[in-house]
Amino acid sequence: MVDSGAGLGRASDANSFVGEESAQELANVSDAQHLMLSSQMIEAKQARAKAEAERQMRLNRIARLQAEEMKLMKRIEETHRRTKDILDQKAAKEQAAIERQNLELARHDELNDQRLRLVESKMQQRASIRSSQEACWIHRHHTVQSVKERRESVATEAEARRRHELRQKVALRDDVRRQDEARRERRRLAQEMMEQQLKEEQEARLSNEETKIREQEAKLAALERREMQLVQSLKSYQGEQREVLEELEAFLPGGPNSARKSLVRAAHEGPRPPALLGPAPPDGAVGL
Repeated sequence: MVDSGAGLGRASDANSFVGEESAQELANVSDAQHLMLSSQMIEAKQARAKAEAERQMRLNRIARLQAEEMKLMKRIEETHRRTKDILDQKAAKEQAAIERQNLELARHDELNDQRLRLVESKMQQRASIRSSQEACWIHRHHTVQSVKERRESVATEAEARRRHELRQKVALRDDVRRQDEARRERRRLAQEMMEQQLKEEQEARLSNEETKIREQEAKLAALERREMQLVQSLKSYQGEQREVLEELEAFLPGGPNSARKSLVRAAHEGPRPPALLGPAPPDGAVGL
């Protein structure tokens, strides 16, 4: 009876020891699963926070780009306004210069007319003096023949002088006309050169403004392409992280003891860094 009681006691002790080991193993496994789930939740929260930070960063970048675009539009409007003011001022100055030139030409024409009238009056005075002298000389001679001859000679001389003076007047008038035409031609050429210079300056300024606008548009396009690359890399990184989480969940529910031991060891070691879960994002993705 004593031996049988001792045997029963030893059997009960062995059964209790086996039960304690099983309970301990189950507790270790449940703790490992709990730690793994906690690490997955932490990683998921970190991923959501990172995605939210990147979304906010993109929103801020878009807002900065919009602000830069508004500044650029304001600068373009200001440049157009300044260009119009400069062109108006130059046009006013040119108009004033043309009016001054017209006044000078009119004054010069008036002086020429006065000179012509003065020459004509002097010629008339000389002609009257000469005619009076000729009359006195004819009055001295009493013979009809001498008077006739003198009159003929005087008439011939007067006709010659008249023709000579007429030729001089015609030559002077032609010279004045040629000078006027030369002045008008010079004024026309000067005006054309000024208009051509103004046109070239305006085209150069417009070309410079268009070059600046194209450069700004190229910068905006590069920023948009960079933003699209960042979005694609973020989506790729999130997809890879999701696949890794799905693989881990597929391995957790059942499997050999080696898999459980590896999970327990991973739970004790802590969560793996993001570099082990998938390929790293492209350079500069997070910084931007």
